[in-house]
Amino acid sequence: MKRYFSMLFVFVLSFSLLLATPTTGKVHAEGAQIDTSKLYYLVPEHNLKRALTYQVSASNWDYVRVSGRDGSSEKYPVGTPVRLIDKGDNQYVIQMQQSTHGGYNSFTINHSNWSPWYNYIYLDRESSAQKWTFKPYQDGYKIEHENNAWYLNIVGSGLANDSREWVVVSQTAEKFFLVPAE
Repeated sequence: MKRYFSMLFVFVLSFSLLLATPTTGKVHAEGAQIDTSKLYYLVPEHNLKRALTYQVSASNWDYVRVSGRDGSSEKYPVGTPVRLIDKGDNQYVIQMQQSTHGGYNSFTINHSNWSPWYNYIYLDRESSAQKWTFKPYQDGYKIEHENNAWYLNIVGSGLANDSREWVVVSQTAEKFFLVPAE
């Protein structure tokens, strides 16, 4: 009888902890299918309340960056929703749902600033965009460029008094989460 109550106590405690665990709303990489009919926030692991967005540059192109504001929770980050366009073979074009210039909303590598370490990502037409593979990694994704082992990553601006973070493609990967945009 004593053993029965011990097991019941453990069950009740486990169940109450399960109920108390807040949900983040993330689409987990393990076993989850990416639903291309839905909009998502693309959220870097290092700041779960900020999703990716864009900012117009001096050259008049929109460059992809991390939002400068926090959302109310990990389930409601601040950023610009993206849609994933399925191109087959587990490859997607990533499209922001807003941009400064109509039709220029797909993640594209800026090859003009090629460096041995990274290249910035800007928004261009879908016909110029790269394809990306969402590789499951722990409970999120590493997002790999279509042709090689280069990944989406985050870098700071490198300037004093400028805390902006920009999205680049590099040999180092940031872990990202897909959070449904409700």
